[in-house]
Amino acid sequence: MPNENIERRFTAMDAGPVELEQRDSEGPKIKGLAVVYYDGTPRTEYEIAPGVVERVRPGAFAELLREGTDTMALFNHDPNNVLGRTAEAKTLRLKSTRRGLEYEIDPPDTQIGRDVVENLRRRDVSGSSFAFMMDPEGEKWKKDKDRDLDVREIVKVARLFDVGPVTNPAYTATEAALRSLDMTAETVPTPPDAEAPADAPEDEDEPAPKDTDDPERDAKAAEDEARLHRFAAIKARIKA
Repeated sequence: MPNENIERRFTAMDAGPVELEQRDSEGPKIKGLAVVYYDGTPRTEYEIAPGVVERVRPGAFAELLREGTDTMALFNHDPNNVLGRTAEAKTLRLKSTRRGLEYEIDPPDTQIGRDVVENLRRRDVSGSSFAFMMDPEGEKWKKDKDRDLDVREIVKVARLFDVGPVTNPAYTATEAALRSLDMTAETVPTPPDAEAPADAPEDEDEPAPKDTDDPERDAKAAEDEARLHRFAAIKARIKA
């Protein structure tokens, strides 16, 4: 059974192209940017769903790299398509730079290795991807009011399962991301109008309430309700 906590992200070619480097004295090297660190621009964000983006902060992989994580280099996340590995063979090398988490692979002289090299040479492969699991304390949620976005910041990753080139750039949200969105939605206050039961009886003897219009409060309640509806829509989209 697949680990439901595994999340995957795709790094588009314009943000981090996959390159084939041919060296005279050695075989070909596959080089790419598995993870893009957020630098303040939209092109370094990962869109989870409409109105929700993810930003990976520098340092999110620092502890894993320091401890020597055992990470696979896979083509299209397929464990049957092994291209390299950090442990033992050291045919995969990871390095955190200013741009993000870079990888370099010594592809094997196997059918899949030769196929990937040829596809890269022909530019048929368009980007990279990585599979990871969040640290329980590794995410923060905030609101980008300027762009009306809900933002998930990744500050620490618990495991990095694999990195590598991919052919399909389509992003599919995961159950792990869904649970994170659920927890965030639970922190949004219930709008004041929703606190009273819908079938509560009216007290005819109770004096009419005074006019307590508060535009700022009403705007905040409307924003909170809109966020709840947004998360409900995200949940429906992910489960579809």
